Amino acid sequence: MNRYAKQLIAEISEHLDSEIVEFFDETKEKYQYEVDSVNGLVEYTLEEKVGEKTGKEDLAKICDSIKRNRRQQKARWLKKLESDVKTIPETDKYYPFALLVAQKSCLSKAQWKSIYGDKTLDELIDGQMTLAREWLAQPSSYLISFPGIHNHTPNKIFDALVSDTLLCMYQYISDQYDGSIENYFLPFPKDLLDFPLFAPKRVKLDVVLNGDALVEHYDYDEGILKTSADLQTVNDQLSSMDQNDLKILYATLQKLGEDFYTTRQVRVKKRTLALLLNNRPSQKHYNMMEEHCHKLSKYNFSVISNGKKKISFNLIDSVDTSNPDEVVFTYGNLLYNSVITNEITNIKSASMQLLELNLSMILYQPLFKERIILSMKDTSESAELSADYPYSFFSSSVRFPNQSKKKNMDLIEESLKEFMEKKIVVKSFERKTSMQFRIYFYPLSEDERADLKFNRYKNIQAPKKPEGIENEE
Repeated sequence: MNRYAKQLIAEISEHLDSEIVEFFDETKEKYQYEVDSVNGLVEYTLEEKVGEKTGKEDLAKICDSIKRNRRQQKARWLKKLESDVKTIPETDKYYPFALLVAQKSCLSKAQWKSIYGDKTLDELIDGQMTLAREWLAQPSSYLISFPGIHNHTPNKIFDALVSDTLLCMYQYISDQYDGSIENYFLPFPKDLLDFPLFAPKRVKLDVVLNGDALVEHYDYDEGILKTSADLQTVNDQLSSMDQNDLKILYATLQKLGEDFYTTRQVRVKKRTLALLLNNRPSQKHYNMMEEHCHKLSKYNFSVISNGKKKISFNLIDSVDTSNPDEVVFTYGNLLYNSVITNEITNIKSASMQLLELNLSMILYQPLFKERIILSMKDTSESAELSADYPYSFFSSSVRFPNQSKKKNMDLIEESLKEFMEKKIVVKSFERKTSMQFRIYFYPLSEDERADLKFNRYKNIQAPKKPEGIENEE
């Protein structure tokens, strides 16, 4: 199983500096590198230089160390070049600019002039030495840009290429994913896709007092969602889960560490969570963030279908915000088991960031799931993937704030337009009836198919006997 997503590798390859790509293409056959494609170069670099250290802090440490070593390495290279130019005879095959010397001896004056103009051999060598000194003075210059790079062994040249590739990709990851490979995908438990837990905006729940708990029964087409909370943990008003609660849940799923199997816990920086609510968070936003975090642990859910309880679960067992820098979440059974058994769907966070409508943020995962299902039925990339989706499909995944199905269908249509216009998942759609859409999806690419079994949590040991979730038929 791949350590890195094929889509991530392809995306980095597409944005790799052209200087690196051109150097690789021009030299790969001459030096017989261990890889034969740019994608292969990126994957090799990730595997050999990054490994499991994909988080923001680990990646920064790796690249800072490489940058420090490069400064010393570049100084050594220039010093050796200067020494070799002075000590090795021009007629020696190991002379740093032996190729220029050979050209001078075998080219006619006319040929020489057509290539180098009126410059003499000494002037050309002096020019190369000037470039080498300028190269050293530029901290961002690549190792492969060194004028004497081809005097090194193939192995050293490949090492230099890999080092340059790592720093280039790190810059891209910093710009696009806040310096963390873990931010590339947004993981989500498959078991939560069929329940209307999240609303496009916060709405007050219509609760009743039942013993020591506040309870609400929300009717939707496929059943009833029962939400309850202990009176000791909440006030007399409950509100629905909204897009901000969903963002925080996503953030926890991106930050699971190797100790998760034994502790069930995940730690997330408070600033990371506050930034989900506002790009320039104030104390007000930090307070709101903590409220959202605690809310995830206060609610219990049951799904009732055909008069029988189908499943009962909570999302988070407990939330600790006492640490001034981080929030500690302890997962409930459903989330915990979803992680350790890899019952997870992964969508690209960059695509999610393009979506502006709150409803679209909630619908992205269910629509992506449908795209996968249809793609498995027809595996060709040219397949036309489409199906009809009644209102009940959407109401099973979204808690709509309106009682009017017509108004909600209009909201769904706006959301589908956004997906289509931004070329995310939905290729096109049509409203066949007042309560039904026909949706046409983009086929899965080869890399997307390869990533369907991608497991970002493979470093978390799976238990032999996962704890069960209460299910009743």
